[in-house]
Amino acid sequence: HDALPIFKDRRTFEIMTKEDIGLEGTNIFLGKHSGRHALKDALEELGYFVEGEVLKRAFVRFKEIADHKKTVTAADLEAIAADEVGSFEGKYVLESFRVVAATGRQSRAAVTISHAEQGTFEAEAEGEGPVDAVFRAVDAATNIKGRLTDFRIDAVTGGKDALGEVRVSVEFEGNEYGGRGLSQDVVEAAARAYVRAANVYSAGRVKSAWEAPVAP
Repeated sequence: HDALPIFKDRRTFEIMTKEDIGLEGTNIFLGKHSGRHALKDALEELGYFVEGEVLKRAFVRFKEIADHKKTVTAADLEAIAADEVGSFEGKYVLESFRVVAATGRQSRAAVTISHAEQGTFEAEAEGEGPVDAVFRAVDAATNIKGRLTDFRIDAVTGGKDALGEVRVSVEFEGNEYGGRGLSQDVVEAAARAYVRAANVYSAGRVKSAWEAPVAP
């Protein structure tokens, strides 16, 4: 396991507990300067005991979100934990994406996707909207053709900087596979979900219960 720094004062973690504000319940707030140990500590308070590679992935997601939000709340942390702890990590990783969209024109997307064994791939594509364009670009980069059969989005937290969770169901070669993604950017969340579905397919896995789209 990675060596973690030891802090004597929990306030170094920028965690505010229920005792700090005089309320009962879980009131945890982390800032962008909070470290991995602080995140692990906070997740344990929420009932998520993570370490190793899962903690590493959760911390990367936490830092990405914390860079755009003043504080990361307990609800945000639970969403991150659920996304990473229950996720299937395959060989394809969405490294970056770019979308150009304008009224009355097709959207265009460019993606960079890395593969654990085959290197990095870049591709561009046009689509009927930014999400469709990103999905088509992912298809081109991975050389895996998918057909979207279901798309759901939910706001995990409130406010202008709310986290969005996207769940997708994608058909590959006649079978459906699910994936989900989490981000403040809906297009990014959708791209993460789509890549995750492609990973599940490429690994020969069947859709599990958590990956199935939520019934209306």
